[in-house]
Amino acid sequence: MTKYVGLHGEMLPVSLPAKPARSQSKIIKPAKLEPKNNIKDIVAEEKKRPMLHRFVVQVSSFRDVKMASILKMKLHKKGFDAYLMKIELPNHGGVWHRVFLGKYTDEALAQESAERARQEYKLNAVVVKKAS
Repeated sequence: MTKYVGLHGEMLPVSLPAKPARSQSKIIKPAKLEPKNNIKDIVAEEKKRPMLHRFVVQVSSFRDVKMASILKMKLHKKGFDAYLMKIELPNHGGVWHRVFLGKYTDEALAQESAERARQEYKLNAVVVKKAS
């Protein structure tokens, strides 16, 4: 009769018993992950992540939303990632519409974009650090 040595040093017969020996370790089943089809779940998860984009370039601020939109569209046509933000400043007379360029993780990249906007398009671009 031939015998084999098992993983734990025990002697095993040629044919293994029908019922395996009970091990001391527990088998942990992976948690079932449900797909997130709801946009609210996706947005909530994004808000939990740390902010990666810490710098933006502000190029202008208008009281009139139409003027801000016109500048934003012109910047889009010139290849910039421009967008608007509505800001309410109680000490400065109400609502302002600010025009920004891009979202940057590195201040040097934001400075390059601001310099390009100043040189090529004569915009008064300023790099702004976003609050954490």
